[in-house]
Amino acid sequence: MKTYKIGRNPDNDIVINDQSLRVSRYHALLSVHDNRTITIFDQSTNGTYLNGGKIKSQVEIPVSTSDSIVFAKTAQLDWSLISRASNQRPTIAAHESQKPIYSVTPQRSKSTSTMKTIGWILFVVGIIGIFTTGICFTFEGICAVSVPIIGGIILIVRAKNKE
Repeated sequence: MKTYKIGRNPDNDIVINDQSLRVSRYHALLSVHDNRTITIFDQSTNGTYLNGGKIKSQVEIPVSTSDSIVFAKTAQLDWSLISRASNQRPTIAAHESQKPIYSVTPQRSKSTSTMKTIGWILFVVGIIGIFTTGICFTFEGICAVSVPIIGGIILIVRAKNKE
């Protein structure tokens, strides 16, 4: 049986460069058993997802190479890394004492881009409100114009922080 340690820490077999720190230092264990079955064992804080569903932590789950495995909704497992490693072929030009580091492309959330779009729409609606009604210095006038602008800015900033 061959077990692959997966996570952010450099001493893992597959190192995930995750600047958001959502992937745990020691996120999961992927085991290729002698009978050619494969299991994954989640040991993370932010979860491991199998075909879109979160798997139970601290439980060994059977998987196959056709499954999609995503760590902390941030990095997807590239199955070719496992097949290359199990064939004992070199994966990158590195000293034999060093473990290869794989940069995994973070997945961009659809909700982040939606949030940003709605934020910009609110911002523009507020600006249009200023030009069409003029600036009214009553309490109701200031609120009617500033609420969509402030709400839009908040959504845009929150979406940017999630990226």
